[in-house]
Amino acid sequence: MASTPSDVDKASNEKELDRVKWEAEKAFRDREVSVQEKAQSTQEAQLDLQRKEQAASRWRSPLVVAILAAAAAAGGNAILAYTNAHLQRAADSQKSEQARILEMIKTDNPDKAAENLQFLLDSGLISEPSTVAKLSTYLKNRKQGSGAALPAAGGAAPPETTNLINQLEGITSATASGAKFADELSLRTKLARAIITYAVVQGGISRARRIAEMTTANLKGSPATGIDEKTWINEYMNVEAQTGSEFVRQVQSRSILKFQDLVRKNDWDLKNYSPDAP
Repeated sequence: MASTPSDVDKASNEKELDRVKWEAEKAFRDREVSVQEKAQSTQEAQLDLQRKEQAASRWRSPLVVAILAAAAAAGGNAILAYTNAHLQRAADSQKSEQARILEMIKTDNPDKAAENLQFLLDSGLISEPSTVAKLSTYLKNRKQGSGAALPAAGGAAPPETTNLINQLEGITSATASGAKFADELSLRTKLARAIITYAVVQGGISRARRIAEMTTANLKGSPATGIDEKTWINEYMNVEAQTGSEFVRQVQSRSILKFQDLVRKNDWDLKNYSPDAP
């Protein structure tokens, strides 16, 4: 039985419908696969991030931090202990060397003391480099019959040592008195304080105080009452000159005159002063 046109159209329509349905299903499956792939990629990225966070968190955990801090503290304490021990050994060695030196010069004879010090150097009992250098220089420059010596047990110090000690004590005391007197006069510049201090060392505090009183009377005031310090110290030197002080004769020497000129040019700043400066 031959097919009618309607039957042919119907079959064609069914094939077209089946093709459309297949394409729709294929597109749906493709989208579904794409979504699954994206979901899987996202999940893998999350897992990778979690692994990195876990690896980093191990170093940030309180336990690890505490262990690292304890290790750092232990290392620091070890270094500090080593440094302190090294410094302590150096200090103890220096003290023992100083004690040996003092023992060796406990003789009334400076030449014998020098022999003892040379023995310390030759035997290696003094090994601290700076001490060795100083002792070597001292022994090289020492003159026969002179030098450091301390009294032996029950003995008296040699005259040279006693005189040197007395001179140093006297100069130290006079220098302290001069600095204190400069404070009383409200002197602030280095030159003024040096002049007053040297005047006390040379002539005594009583003479320096008397000259200061005469200077204050001439100017009707002092730096403490508002008189310019440079004016006052220049007048002080003039009063000293009138009394014939040996100190002022030294101040008026050629070197000191250059010194004063340099001081005036530099507004009394003595940092760069050299007595040999032109």
